[in-house]
Order: sequence, then structure tokens, then C-alpha cells
Amino acid sequence: MHTIKLCLNLFEEQASGVVKEEDAERQLREFIQGAVQAWFKDKHTIKISTALFHMALSNQMPHKHKQMIFRHFLKASEMVERIIHKGIEQGTFRKELTLDVKNISINLLAYMDGISLYYFADKKSINISKQIESYLDSFIRGLKV
Repeated sequence: MHTIKLCLNLFEEQASGVVKEEDAERQLREFIQGAVQAWFKDKHTIKISTALFHMALSNQMPHKHKQMIFRHFLKASEMVERIIHKGIEQGTFRKELTLDVKNISINLLAYMDGISLYYFADKKSINISKQIESYLDSFIRGLKV
């Protein structure tokens, strides 16, 4: 349980500074890049998060621990949603996105999960920073007015 909290806290610490940024596009980039830095900053974090993911998928993890991880992902999703709503209010992102903000947020976080698994499987063939930057460029282009 302590390991799960430690792992989840790393992400939240990194993301907490992003709230200060005024520009929604920059805030979204900093949030995702901060999350990447939090998860990839040392090999122990990577091993812990991979083990947690494996345990959750294989039903080896108690329900209360799965709920704790789900709450963490929900917080991340809600933060992305707030940033997108902010971009809509600022006129940076398209107004019609209001109907799909939750789905858009889940899509972004699912990409992050997927690219992370790909990276863990074969670190030598992927430049994670370049991949995420490329995805964010096209993702944000799709949000813009």
C-alpha cells in the first residue's frame, strides 16, 4: 500500500506546479511532460509502476488498492479536463469540444499509458520525449480553433 501511494504521489507532485501556468496549451504540454518526467525519472519508479499495472490487470491486487489507483487516474483526467475547458474559455480550443472533454481527456491519458508500455518493452528503439512531443503537437492541433 505504501509503495502505491509513493508512486502515485510522484505524479501528483510533478503535476501540481502546472496549475500556475495561464496559457491552456502550454499548461497541457507542461502537465503531460511533467507526468513523463515523474514516471521516468528513475528506474525504480518505472519498475514500481509496471509491477502495479501488472498486478491490477492480473487481479492480484486487492480491490481497495485498485480503487486508489483509479482515483489517481480520475484526478489526472479531471486535471486534463480543466485545462481543456480553460482553453475553450480562452478561445484557444474549439467550443464544440465541450461535449467531448471527458472522452478527449481519456484519449490523451490512454495514449500516455500505451506509449509508456511500448517504451518499457523496447527502450532502445523509441525516443519517448520525441514521441510524446509529436503526439502532443497533433493532439493540440486538433483542439485548436
